Amino acid sequence: MKKTLFEISKSIFDNVVGISSEDIEFNVTNEIEYAKIEYANRISVTIPSPLTLHNQYFIEGNVFSDSQEYANSIWSLYLSTVYHVGAHVRLSNYTEYDNWSEGKMFEKCWNVISFIEDIKVEGFLKKNHPQIWQHMTMIKMLYDTYYDNQIRKDSKFSREIFSKFSGIENTKKVWREKVSKTLLEMPNHTVDKIIPFLDLLYKNQHLLPKNNYPYCDRPHYKKYQKGIPNIVIPPKAEFENTINDLNECWIKETFLEAQQLERYQKYGANSNFDKIEINPENFGEFMRITNANASDLKRLRNTLRTLSFYVDSPAFEEIGLIELPSAIQRVGSQCEEIECFEQDIPKKESENWVVVFDNSSSMKLRFEEMKKFIICLGETAEEINRDGGKWGLYSFNNKFLIVKDHRENYNQKVKARIGGLKSSGLSFISDAVDMGVKILNHDNKSVNKYLIIVSDGKSLGSDEADNEFLKSLERARKHRINLIGIGTPKNIQKPFAFTIDYTNTKKSVKKFIDSYSMLVQSQ
Repeated sequence: MKKTLFEISKSIFDNVVGISSEDIEFNVTNEIEYAKIEYANRISVTIPSPLTLHNQYFIEGNVFSDSQEYANSIWSLYLSTVYHVGAHVRLSNYTEYDNWSEGKMFEKCWNVISFIEDIKVEGFLKKNHPQIWQHMTMIKMLYDTYYDNQIRKDSKFSREIFSKFSGIENTKKVWREKVSKTLLEMPNHTVDKIIPFLDLLYKNQHLLPKNNYPYCDRPHYKKYQKGIPNIVIPPKAEFENTINDLNECWIKETFLEAQQLERYQKYGANSNFDKIEINPENFGEFMRITNANASDLKRLRNTLRTLSFYVDSPAFEEIGLIELPSAIQRVGSQCEEIECFEQDIPKKESENWVVVFDNSSSMKLRFEEMKKFIICLGETAEEINRDGGKWGLYSFNNKFLIVKDHRENYNQKVKARIGGLKSSGLSFISDAVDMGVKILNHDNKSVNKYLIIVSDGKSLGSDEADNEFLKSLERARKHRINLIGIGTPKNIQKPFAFTIDYTNTKKSVKKFIDSYSMLVQSQ
């Protein structure tokens, strides 16, 4: 199975870091310009992906007129960033500089610390990943040459002034190379040993590199910095397959997401939602929750496989009394798809699930617990519907957020979106129900349709919100949709096929499976 952009990126990142840890949040988004590393209780890493705007493509300050003509350049920048950031996470410990930086200007300290830590990173990459190091060196050279040419063209500088400027900058560059060599020859050095270097650079900031390179993380940059228009980065054979895979995944995912948004915006044309969006991703948060609840999830999977109404064996259709005409036709045509067994066990009818999850502010007190339940519900939906069924997961407040579209696989990207769920905003619950109905009605093939509403039922957003919620439930019932409520208050439970009073994840999941099993068997 083809991997996603996120999965390829995460695999490369984990390889550089040396571990795949739940303590590291890894995200890919087109909502930031440059890579970002945040150090708190857990390390959070965000990698910028290409942004499409007005038929142009933006990444790390660089603008490209065509995503395919300049595909190698775009993904070379991206790949360099993943390696560079991964090496920082592996090597850098910024708390070591706390004592030295105390009482000093933050921005000046950060410039010095970044320079020192980048030396470590480049030394590591040169030794352990020489091909990407050569690639990054090429990018640095292209940037330095470009900006030198920009200065040369500036009418304020005469040839004589530019010559002096170039000579001074070259001297500084040679000095920085000597510093780098000295530091790399001091393996496992402590900050105390390099304080003379730190103090010198702090007082003489002009000695630091004048250019910021695109693959470097910039948690504190203040404004947009122009890169090189249509920069051409020579291809390297070693990265050809990886770059092709990244580009192919991005094209496919961008196209599918654009299709999804267009489709859901049509569904929500008359709704009150402020926006319809694809939910942000946070795979590290998903992994943290799943690892903390690993034993419960394992029991859940075992329970799902033993459900009486679900047949797990691929040989199930090869059991029963032989229908002779069909058997003769199957043998004669050598077509394995022709069924020739009369089965006395009824097949499970095709199903379609829509799960809408309330992530409004009213859910904040128990939101973390409810996220565990959503993960368990996702496992349940995937197991039950993996043989021809469909399911989608959506979240809502005053926005409608796509977490898993029916046409998507339950992959790392979807799981990262579950991890990215946050509680905020109002609760347009009646609009969420109407959206769920429209999504289900778009499917003409499924026999049984279920709308699962995970909410406290507090419908904030308009004066008639509670009445509108009840009306939306009645509209859903008219479309022969089975309504299932999780956490809904007792005064509005009548329209539902069944409801569950949410207590904790373990008990609520068991109640859901038992109630769902009884509902399916009664149909």
